[in-house]
Amino acid sequence: MRIDQATKLIVLPVIFLFASVAVQAKTTAGIPLQKVPAALIEPGSGADSYSLVVEKATQRLFLYKFKAGHFYLRSSFPVSTGENMGDKMKEGDIRTPEGFYLFNNKFIKGELADIYGVLAYPMDYPNFWDRRLGKAGKGIWLHGTNRTLVPQDSNGCVALKNIHLIKLESIIRLHNTPLIIYDQIEYKNIRDIQREARQIKTFIETWRSAWERKDFKLYRSLYVQDFSSNSGMNYTAWMAHKARLNQKYRKINVKVKRLRIFKHQGMIVATFKQYYRGGPFISNGNKRLYLHEGKDGYRIMAEVWSPFPPTHPKKTLPLLVRNQVIQEARLASLSTTASKAAARSRTILEREKIRRLVEHWLADWRNKDVDGYISHYHPGFRYRNMDLAGYRDYKNRIFEKYREISIGVRKLRVKVEAPRAEVTFIQDFHSNQYQDRGLKKLILVKHGNGWRIKEESWDQIRAGAKP
Repeated sequence: MRIDQATKLIVLPVIFLFASVAVQAKTTAGIPLQKVPAALIEPGSGADSYSLVVEKATQRLFLYKFKAGHFYLRSSFPVSTGENMGDKMKEGDIRTPEGFYLFNNKFIKGELADIYGVLAYPMDYPNFWDRRLGKAGKGIWLHGTNRTLVPQDSNGCVALKNIHLIKLESIIRLHNTPLIIYDQIEYKNIRDIQREARQIKTFIETWRSAWERKDFKLYRSLYVQDFSSNSGMNYTAWMAHKARLNQKYRKINVKVKRLRIFKHQGMIVATFKQYYRGGPFISNGNKRLYLHEGKDGYRIMAEVWSPFPPTHPKKTLPLLVRNQVIQEARLASLSTTASKAAARSRTILEREKIRRLVEHWLADWRNKDVDGYISHYHPGFRYRNMDLAGYRDYKNRIFEKYREISIGVRKLRVKVEAPRAEVTFIQDFHSNQYQDRGLKKLILVKHGNGWRIKEESWDQIRAGAKP
């Protein structure tokens, strides 16, 4: 098999520097994953080992690393995709496309409008397969934002916080790092992924070998009749072209290097560096094969060849801008922490206010003080088709009926989610004529400067039940 050695599973030391601001998601950086997105069949090794996966349903981006045959989840960040759900099909539909994409450019602060934050990577949407499917539109980017990140708030791009995008800058490589976008990620067992990778690599080696050996019968059997290429050839034209080259060149040499395999919605995408020589003719470039698996195995649906892109001076976000983003994120984190602490303090205070209200409500109930008892209820309170006035009369009759009332309370719990609160407890009611035991629930809402009971329910606890 003459697939280049760089496609084999090797361990390369990779230094991945993150800013000191904490990643806001649980990762499994040191634990090999047992299930991964079905798209990641064999992402590559070394500098090619990183893959970005976006899930629109959860509005998150996941960074995966492939190393020595294992997958690791390195980071996960919140994102904002198009306002409208569904796959992008046309210009202006405000949807984020779903599929396999590469980045073909990079812009940094000073080259960007404010809406794109400090860093942006245009994607190759619509790519060849998108256009074959009839998809249209343009200008789909992965970019930062200088605004508060709001879910489903873009015109179709994938937007991240600036601080999260600059953490990806060191691993994103133009024309190499994939971005696979799902509506909802499909996961597969790692063993199934590895088996599929072996099968596809075997198929590609069969294709390469048949091409090089000029085994035209085998070569053409590896394509579907509906084949198309980015050079505009259909199956018939492509095979006629290859037959002419087989006649023209006595010897053909084909090398495949840095093979990477991905999959999305049943379509397999194999990308690699292709080095071709036929006689004196040399053609080197990037090749992308689109494969479909049918009952007879894998077949090639489309081929896309492009020359190696020109090498441009490396463009990096200036250190001053990077440090500014990190500092702003730190300040925002401190502000968020302070806000959460203040919110916790307010919740504790409100919970204590509610506990005192419940104590006074119980005391007025035990003392049969109907006016005090009713004062703890909201004017909009209703119970069994009674308004507050009717409920007052109902309680007054009960207070007059019983000479003594005793209410025991156990397992009192208060949950505050402003502007509402929920109080639950086990209630033991005793009077000189009647007694019962049940689970009481009170729903309270803000009224004026305090809390009032808006809803009340009680469910009897049967003998032997465990409340």
